[in-house]
Amino acid sequence: VRLCRFPLARRYTQAVCWLTGQRMPVDERPGAELQQLLLKHPRDFTIAAARAKQIVRGHDTIIDSALERVASNMTLRKRRKNSQSLGPLASFLIVGPEGVGKRYASRVLSKLLYRAGQTEVFLCERLTVGELIGSKQQAGDLLEIVRQEPFQTLVFENVEKVSPEVAGVLTRILTSGELSQPGGQSPVSFRNTVVFVTTTALHEKKDGEFSEDLPSEQRMHDVLRDEFGVSSSLLSAFDEMFVCEQLDDLVKAEVISLMMKKECSNHGVALSHVDPEIVATQVVQVDGVTGFSLAPNRIKKLLSKPLVAASAGHHDRLSLRIRPTEEV
Repeated sequence: VRLCRFPLARRYTQAVCWLTGQRMPVDERPGAELQQLLLKHPRDFTIAAARAKQIVRGHDTIIDSALERVASNMTLRKRRKNSQSLGPLASFLIVGPEGVGKRYASRVLSKLLYRAGQTEVFLCERLTVGELIGSKQQAGDLLEIVRQEPFQTLVFENVEKVSPEVAGVLTRILTSGELSQPGGQSPVSFRNTVVFVTTTALHEKKDGEFSEDLPSEQRMHDVLRDEFGVSSSLLSAFDEMFVCEQLDDLVKAEVISLMMKKECSNHGVALSHVDPEIVATQVVQVDGVTGFSLAPNRIKKLLSKPLVAASAGHHDRLSLRIRPTEEV
């Protein structure tokens, strides 16, 4: 427990526990868990929200609401007398089309909230109960991940494709905050995790077009329950439900610009200028089907030659401009 208070020693302890199959030591002193949380005071959450909005564009309301919910739940826990049956630190259902940044936003919030900054992503269509909790002989992947690092963000994508058995496991996580490996081993606590569950079901194609006008929150729950078979107990277990709308072209341009700057920064080059026409050609390729999922590869191809030229010339700044064509 004492070693785990230091980041380097904590990573070493994690490796030893993983190799030996042991549970990570837990400091059960009052307030000890707060050492792994970077946000403790109202001002911390305000600063974190501002930082997140600089990185994640178009989802300001979700960022504010998610951090506010985490802060509220932390405050309530301090006054709670009974610590049994505590669910995750916060849990959210996010409705939105493919590629608008649902997973990316969860990763950014995790890095701001937790000292470890870890995020694990699970695809609901591939999940089985055995992969989550395991068997008598071996613990499941989810239990091992949370046992080794209790302070992290968990993302479960495409909940509309979840099986009833897995939905039951997710419901237990959100309500009781504990899961046990079959065979009577000590339960693994999820009380210090933040859980994001996503769905694209309400933005699927209808008559050849993608829906934009979404119904009320209750109607969304009804659709997920009646048309996709998601259990009512799971849908009612979330702290809050968020809707990610389609991003307008201005926000898409901001995201593309940030991606370009990050790609240049990865190669030690500062991007000082980009002609608007270059950004616009990337924006028009962001559609409602794939969103930004293909944008990083397109940007790598776009910047590969300029970055090679900058590297060959030992330049630390790059400007992307369109060459004027001579009239004939």
